[in-house]
Amino acid sequence: MRSIGGQLANDDWQGSEDAPLYKVGLGPGIVNLSYTVKKIQNVIGVIEGVEEPDRFVILGNHRDAWTFGAVDPNSGTAALLEVAQRLGKLQQKGWRPRRTIILCNWDAEEYGLVEISLYILFVFISLSVCIDTCINNLKQLFADRIS
Repeated sequence: MRSIGGQLANDDWQGSEDAPLYKVGLGPGIVNLSYTVKKIQNVIGVIEGVEEPDRFVILGNHRDAWTFGAVDPNSGTAALLEVAQRLGKLQQKGWRPRRTIILCNWDAEEYGLVEISLYILFVFISLSVCIDTCINNLKQLFADRIS
């Protein structure tokens, strides 16, 4: 922060007494970044649909966070786990969903939406034929109303 150039920010933008002075506008600034490559893991659960297995209901949440204690994703993770538990109980009683349900718990969301982006890309590539068919069917269905 101390090496970043630019105009000094207003007093109401400044931090505590021991903080560096905040500046705004153009730099220059020199930053020394280092990073490590780490393995990331997604947890994916699939309950195959009975009547329309090629149509999906996707529920997901990330579990990583920038802050200590993983404060950010906890509410979504708790809700996702509760839904998964209830769906598991329904399955034990013989219930099967109409459409395929995919439960996703993603890693590396905070770091650029890495895993969510890759997973959604994979899903859309694998569904491209289905999506194209759906769009063409809609066009045919509404063709008389459009012209």
